[in-house]
Amino acid sequence: MVLDPGAPSTVYVGTYGGGVCKSTNGGETWSAASSGLDHLRVLSLAPDPTTPATIYAATYGGSVYKSTNGGGSWSAVSAGLLDPHVFSVAVDPVTSTTVYAGGFNSGVWKSTNGGASWSGARTGMNFILVNSIVVDPLTPTTVYAGAERGVYKSTDGAASWIKASVGLTTTYINALAIDPLTPTSLYAAVYPGGIFKSVDGAGSWTAASIGLTNTSVAAIVVDPITPTTLYAGSYGVSKSTDGGGTWSAVNTGLTDITVQALAIDRRTPTTLYAGTCNGNIFKSANGGESWSAINAGLSGSPVRVLATDPTMSTLVYAATTDGVFVNQQMAAVNRVYLPVVLRGY
Repeated sequence: MVLDPGAPSTVYVGTYGGGVCKSTNGGETWSAASSGLDHLRVLSLAPDPTTPATIYAATYGGSVYKSTNGGGSWSAVSAGLLDPHVFSVAVDPVTSTTVYAGGFNSGVWKSTNGGASWSGARTGMNFILVNSIVVDPLTPTTVYAGAERGVYKSTDGAASWIKASVGLTTTYINALAIDPLTPTSLYAAVYPGGIFKSVDGAGSWTAASIGLTNTSVAAIVVDPITPTTLYAGSYGVSKSTDGGGTWSAVNTGLTDITVQALAIDRRTPTTLYAGTCNGNIFKSANGGESWSAINAGLSGSPVRVLATDPTMSTLVYAATTDGVFVNQQMAAVNRVYLPVVLRGY
């Protein structure tokens, strides 16, 4: 689930077994947005931070697809990417033509021309499953990868990697999140084991799960304005206001607790979205204190990812088992079936 950083009422969702759905009104209504997406299992979405109508989709079976019109249409951008199963995708926040992809059993791939061509970028990592990639927003040559064998770090734009898992009690990483103001602080959702935190750029990790009601964490988001405030998606949503020191459940109104996707409004971070395995999307406008369902127009299929258009605040996408949806004010396009690997449940 991702929100448009410049227009946070635009949300994109990728779902378990579904596609990408889009909403342009903060999730009140959704419509499909999958034309041209021939391979239908979408595992990750990443908008271009400088041109947010450009979105990359990682798929199981079709490598990487790209849309340059806010999900209106998609085309394959996988030349040289020899792994058809891509689990994660991330865009360099400064040089947005640089894109990273995490493969199923092939490590990290890199493109320097907006996905037109790719090359392997796995020196020091080898052939492993990469679930999550994050880029340092201040020093974008520093990249982190969350993989089946731990956390890896590169300081040269993925030319080489070192393992950075000291202190982790288990090495299967579901998700990574980075503090946007102090990017040497990172959070890792490990399976099993909850959340770990690093304050030294992944040099070492310590447990940060006190108060979590369930340690099978599938998603983490950081408040971009007050980064000591965090949210974790598991069986329900948990919130920390002390940088992961302690957590408390924030589930009022969350009638479906199988949360596997979270998104936060970067301009108004008290607005949050939660997507569930059972096909529901919930919205909170008060920092998780209460939630309400926003499912109008969705098919009820499991939600994997949400995304928002960074330039148009009314555009939100959601991926479901019945296709990619966009806010109903946009034209509906072809239905898509996008099963993904459900991690942590």
